[in-house]
Amino acid sequence: MISKINKIFVFSIIFLGLCLILFFIVSFSLKNIWLENSTSDTKPEEKVIQLDGTISIYNSTNVYGLAKEMKLFLNSFEINKISTQNYDKPLNKSVLISKPGSIQFANYVAKLIDYLPDSIKTDENQKFDLVIILGSDFKLLKPFKN
Repeated sequence: MISKINKIFVFSIIFLGLCLILFFIVSFSLKNIWLENSTSDTKPEEKVIQLDGTISIYNSTNVYGLAKEMKLFLNSFEINKISTQNYDKPLNKSVLISKPGSIQFANYVAKLIDYLPDSIKTDENQKFDLVIILGSDFKLLKPFKN
């Protein structure tokens, strides 16, 4: 009877030891996986999106103050490097023109004003990171929707 109890005791200790070893292996593996995932988010070669570009807003309509109203809207999103002026000819459709290196900034602004990012044009000769030309369809853009 004592020999049977000794065998159960020995097997119990072996079983608990194996469970403890398995627990440490699993926890160590999970810790390494977690560390790899948390450090992969901050790789030095990843680019940071520049969200503080320069913008020129043109009003190509006969409606007074549109460019200024767009500027005030963008200012509410901490976009402050903005100039406004009138455009030399009327346009039916609003246009966004980006420098090739500023397309992420242009996409960000396009989303803010409900402009389709796929419609953004690029021009490498741009002085500003983004040019917004407000056309007669300006009421489709977020700052002017009722």
